[in-house]
Amino acid sequence: MQGVIALALSHAILATLLDGPVSGYALMKRFNSAIGYFWQASHQQIYRELATLEHQGQVERMPTDGQTTTIRYALTEAGRSALTTWVMQPSEPGVMREDVLLKVRAGQLVPPATLLAELRHRRDLHAKRLLTYQELQLRNFSDPEHLSYEQCLHYLPLMRGVLFETENVHWCEQAIQMLENARQLQSGP
Repeated sequence: MQGVIALALSHAILATLLDGPVSGYALMKRFNSAIGYFWQASHQQIYRELATLEHQGQVERMPTDGQTTTIRYALTEAGRSALTTWVMQPSEPGVMREDVLLKVRAGQLVPPATLLAELRHRRDLHAKRLLTYQELQLRNFSDPEHLSYEQCLHYLPLMRGVLFETENVHWCEQAIQMLENARQLQSGP
């Protein structure tokens, strides 16, 4: 993986700041609505990373207007350059790390009902997230065939989230069905 720069929270924050200066709180809201379907971070992680990026000169605090003491952060030229360098680097597919897959693999240690309950729980979580993404898609991108280039750059990650969660729901349903069938075969007629 030499020459490949890994995705870091700093890149996600810099990309979020491309839309203009915001307070830390507004950044968190923008972060969650714009890229929360493929990147998760806590308030503490974002504020810690903002401080690091500020120290590195990649973001700066904007002067307040006198009517508010809210600190707003903006992308600097150094930040834009660092983000550009990262975007231009080749990337590798992410590695799938799903704890539910390990739970299934070690499923012989627990009663089948326990594992099936976990799979149903995961299916429901993925279905809920899928519904949220689909609602965002309908609200913000009702006509994907006629998006501008800039709009496509915002839509494509959401589309990937929709496809990802659709596949997660499908996999959970298949896994539940297979395990239920295997359990019935094992118990006999």
